[in-house]
Amino acid sequence: MTLRKQAVVALPFIAGSAGVFVPVVAFIGIGLGLQAAPWFSWVADAVSDLGVSSVSAGFFNSGMICAGVLMFVFASGIYRGLSRKVGVCLGVASGALIGIGIAPETMFVPHWVCSACFFLSFAGCFLWCSLDSGLSPVLRWSGRGLTVLAIVSGGLAAAFPGIAIPEILVMVPGFFWCAGVGVWALILPALAQKKTRKYKTPAMTG
Repeated sequence: MTLRKQAVVALPFIAGSAGVFVPVVAFIGIGLGLQAAPWFSWVADAVSDLGVSSVSAGFFNSGMICAGVLMFVFASGIYRGLSRKVGVCLGVASGALIGIGIAPETMFVPHWVCSACFFLSFAGCFLWCSLDSGLSPVLRWSGRGLTVLAIVSGGLAAAFPGIAIPEILVMVPGFFWCAGVGVWALILPALAQKKTRKYKTPAMTG
């Protein structure tokens, strides 16, 4: 087997594993940032406020950058194996997540652009997932649920002086969706192919 074919065979497992670690890395960064920021308020602040304080910034920003890199690897597996449209939206979201870590709130305009791009493209990923008839019913229904949750969280933004709660309502289920899809749609089929020794290029739908 050529090196290129080996890479094609290994991509689903690598991408799926990256998806599994997206919530792990992201929530470790957020959790450590919260521990270092006793002033943080879920009602009055934004999650990105953790990236400004000299104490919590290192934890939060590095967590977002690393989670964004992992999400990009995961998105490449989605693009090649499941849906191009969903993969593109995830790829954009991953780049924006990296941008959030690189450009904290002190860099107002770049940070605002990255933050808005992340949440819009992340929600767009779930929307395309819900509409793609080539995907399984499980993926379509999960996409619909997360799309509704993203819309509801956007409406809740007007109910609080800060936006941390609406943000976390999108980030938590969205990141765990990456982990679940990584295992169910990428890792397990790849292991099955390896077990039966039937290698094939992942089909691109959507």
